[in-house]
Amino acid sequence: MRYLIDYFEAGLVAWSDISINDLALAKHMASAAVTDGLAERTEIRDQDGRLLNYYPRMLRVA
Repeated sequence: MRYLIDYFEAGLVAWSDISINDLALAKHMASAAVTDGLAERTEIRDQDGRLLNYYPRMLRVA
């Protein structure tokens, strides 16, 4: 299965990577992009567009 990683800057998708076949690798790449300062946030989706993972985890203020 292919996974789509969306990389966000200022609330918008700055770029995407769609050639990832391994979910663990996709999670690693997504978190590394945020840690390295290349993106503010990332989202990983499956082929059907379902959100599987996002980084960093953001919680709403109650």
